[in-house]
Amino acid sequence: MKISFIVDGDKEFLSFAERHLTIFGYQVYSFTSPDEFLASLRLRPELIILGDQLGDRQIVLNSIRKARTTLSSAIIIQVAVPDDAINAASSIKAGASEFIERNSATFVRLRTSLDLREAKDKKGVGSIMSNLKKVFIG
Repeated sequence: MKISFIVDGDKEFLSFAERHLTIFGYQVYSFTSPDEFLASLRLRPELIILGDQLGDRQIVLNSIRKARTTLSSAIIIQVAVPDDAINAASSIKAGASEFIERNSATFVRLRTSLDLREAKDKKGVGSIMSNLKKVFIG
């Protein structure tokens, strides 16, 4: 079973995320503290979801950097409030694989992202743009 970590200070979000990731086929570990999360990286999760409810923004970025350094192949997704392009860019620069806005469609986007990554890994599928061109242009 694939291992996933969810890190966020919002217990309601953690609970909701745990249910979704379990349905997606992940063994889920949740953390409310970045220190607990970083101490558990030895479990080598394939997926890490970092929320924005962890205190200072710098704590989130440092957590992303440390996770990326330790697990170069893990999928690291930052989930944060909408309309925050600066935070999205800094998360990607720190090593996040993707930035998803925290809203009613968060888990739909997460599922879509994971499905696309899995399809790409299994079938050698090209980029999303090349796939769209195949569908619409021929």
